[in-house]
Amino acid sequence: MEYDNERKGVLFHNKKKTTDKQPDFRGEMTVEGVRYQLAGWKYSHKTYGTYLSLKLSPWGDAGRSGSDSDASEIPF
Repeated sequence: MEYDNERKGVLFHNKKKTTDKQPDFRGEMTVEGVRYQLAGWKYSHKTYGTYLSLKLSPWGDAGRSGSDSDASEIPF
């Protein structure tokens, strides 16, 4: 029986982060059979506390901004 990874994802701490514009977390997820890159930035808000801002991009999307979405850095 094959593992069903549909509508599931994973984020890992971005150990290669060198600038504030790069995500704090990186990973991937699958939606309707399409693989996506997932990026997350950790922020603090005065009223709401700590939260994550997420960005979902098609895997290998040429329109990504700089090295912060380089798929070769994802650890799997």
